[in-house]
Amino acid sequence: MPLADLLTGYDLKTKAGQRRARQLVRQHKPHVLVLAFPCTKWCAMQNLNPDQQKVSDMQDEERVLLEVVERLDKLQLSLGGHVLIENPVNSMALKEGPLMRLREKLYEFTGDQCPFGLRGPRGGLHRKPTRYLSDIKELEDALSVKCDGRHEHEPVLGSGASEESGHYPWQMAAAIVKAAEKHFQKSEWTADVRVQTATGP
Repeated sequence: MPLADLLTGYDLKTKAGQRRARQLVRQHKPHVLVLAFPCTKWCAMQNLNPDQQKVSDMQDEERVLLEVVERLDKLQLSLGGHVLIENPVNSMALKEGPLMRLREKLYEFTGDQCPFGLRGPRGGLHRKPTRYLSDIKELEDALSVKCDGRHEHEPVLGSGASEESGHYPWQMAAAIVKAAEKHFQKSEWTADVRVQTATGP
């Protein structure tokens, strides 16, 4: 399934973009749908902004994306698929209605991204503590990895660091794929056992 974001022509703040995204999910029926939304307006650093009205206005503009995440989660699960949702561990978006409802029904777990090799523009490792939501236990097992404290971390502030930290390192992407494949194989095996049990030898 192709990526659906602004760079690929999907403006998910618009009805047309949301409709195209739903069509994409229905067409490709991915085993796991990864849902991530911009975190800048929801980061804890916004609490330090002296213009809290401006922060509130920015977050109002971003709330539609949280609703899109909730609706795509519902669609994906209704099609028999699974989801992985992520945002920084202290994201204020996690206290919003759509995310609160998702947190009530999905596994919730945390992990750091430096063990997967996430690096900033200056080459240093980013810790980036991340909170994940998923209905797949294998993804929790794969991504609940914490920093071992044996290295320095490059700050995720300024100089393009925030943008760099928004991309998954290939080791993390590989871990997600491997966990999804493990779950898929287990599901296929379970389904096969059920069929054999129902039909007999």
